[in-house]
Amino acid sequence: MLISCSAAGRPAADASNATALDDRPEATPTTGPLVIPTPAQNSGVVIGEIYSLLAEAPLAGQAIYLGERVPLNPGPGYLVTIQQQGSPHVTADAHGRFVFADVPPGDYPLLVWTPFNSYVIPNLKGDRELSVVVEAGKTTRLGRIEVNWP
Repeated sequence: MLISCSAAGRPAADASNATALDDRPEATPTTGPLVIPTPAQNSGVVIGEIYSLLAEAPLAGQAIYLGERVPLNPGPGYLVTIQQQGSPHVTADAHGRFVFADVPPGDYPLLVWTPFNSYVIPNLKGDRELSVVVEAGKTTRLGRIEVNWP
């Protein structure tokens, strides 16, 4: 089960040039810097890092998805879904870092996927899913997302 996220919900930052996501002194990348593309005028970029509190390590190789909220009809509420091939998805690098490029503007729940199940990442309060807001021409920086999951 996923229990917490950190640095979530920060406002989108403007990225005028491609940059590297590894300016923390404690990081020692072996795969090189993570290149962050400049967002297009009609799409955005999402960057972050996923980290396991249980393993005390980055979740290297983890599949990460931007999901969709599907309203329940009839009734209030919605379901969070992904399409394994059709939803925006990336794989975290050896340091748990990830970059979504060319994402259409919108509000997306963040999920991790395994061959056995998918897990919705909760917000800091744990009362609903983490919401990733993508704006055209901007980069959304999620920071380190901590999960209580190996």
